[in-house]
Amino acid sequence: MEGMNEQEWTDGAGSALQKAGSALKKAEKERHDADEDYYSNPRILVMDLDSGASMILRTSRDGNSKTKGYGYRRCSAVKQRITAKLPTKKIIARLARMAIRSFVPTDAPPEQVSVVVKSAIEDIAAQIANEEGWSAEDDKYGVAVTNAVNELMGHTWTTRAGDSLVSMEAIPVAMAELDVEAMNEWMDEVVVE
Repeated sequence: MEGMNEQEWTDGAGSALQKAGSALKKAEKERHDADEDYYSNPRILVMDLDSGASMILRTSRDGNSKTKGYGYRRCSAVKQRITAKLPTKKIIARLARMAIRSFVPTDAPPEQVSVVVKSAIEDIAAQIANEEGWSAEDDKYGVAVTNAVNELMGHTWTTRAGDSLVSMEAIPVAMAELDVEAMNEWMDEVVVE
């Protein structure tokens, strides 16, 4: 939409249009089902009432195979597999708790447990961080560990919104005329609720 920069727009016009566009998108989303795939050819006149800059947004004449020749296409929602959303820090904390549980007696007094646990956590952290201590060749539990990690980091199905594809162009309008004074008077009288 290179043509938009050929005219002088009032500062903030882009943000105002973006906010208005968000409201229009929300209303459109409420009108349509998420599983719907639909097309349209919006034709829009945009005019800056202070500077007089104006443009028409229309379907691009270049054509676009993704929009199938339309100016706008909203694709239906899609299901996709994504890696399970477990944070690494949480995984490490859970594994450390499991490792500690295996050698701290359940009947040990709290003051003894805190010393043992502190030492165990330091040992576990040092072992994890030491790359030289890990070798795939001498890991007799390698297959089981790999399977467990794959299950832990497994995939889950999720639904995401369909893509919005736009193939539009901005045409600067030099001859658009509007009685700005009459428009300003009308806007002063309009009450928006």
